[in-house]
Amino acid sequence: MLLNAPPHRLTALLDTHSFFSQGASTVSPIRLVRLAKERGFTGLALTDDASVGGAVDLCHGGDEAGLSTVIGTTLPVLVERPGRRDAFDVFPFVLLAQNRVGYARINVLLSQFKQGEQPGLPLAALLADTTGLVLLSGTRRGFPTVMGVERRLDQLSTLLTTLKRAFPNRLYLQLYYDAYPGMRRTLGFLRAVARDHGLPCVAAPEIRLADQSEYPLLDALS
Repeated sequence: MLLNAPPHRLTALLDTHSFFSQGASTVSPIRLVRLAKERGFTGLALTDDASVGGAVDLCHGGDEAGLSTVIGTTLPVLVERPGRRDAFDVFPFVLLAQNRVGYARINVLLSQFKQGEQPGLPLAALLADTTGLVLLSGTRRGFPTVMGVERRLDQLSTLLTTLKRAFPNRLYLQLYYDAYPGMRRTLGFLRAVARDHGLPCVAAPEIRLADQSEYPLLDALS
């Protein structure tokens, strides 16, 4: 999605990606901050794919621009498929650091993931310590949307119950909008899931481009 001027009531971007998301963005952290400020946003979280490489630039840029910034990451997490031996899904979990403790925890989790040989970090490793972390549920490839589309509603309910216990008052159903058909139905489903589980929603579109003219470059990178 593009980094556009904020619509009504959306003042912070909580899921943005810079070129530290290798092959999946074209924007530097400094440029993200500058454009967000120019387009009327007051806050920005950098959630690069399995990286916090842009943290220093993010914080320095935010201080200079007078923009509130949050360090985070999008971590691939292995979630076991019940009833299927050695079968796992890999879902993007969007983690935001509340403080220095959370930032340190993100670095530990990234180290564990990168030292392993699996395509994601086991869910148990994430749940072992969530101190200082906020969890957003992800967008199109996130577990609520995927499990909803595949009608794996019992598994979705069980996972949300587990995560709600591990992230007390720090778990949010992430609302987003993209060009896929049936988007209104998807948003209705996500809101209903949040209501049924007593969870708050947050509008957090996934931002990977600053301008539509950069699509060809992003396509070449990916």
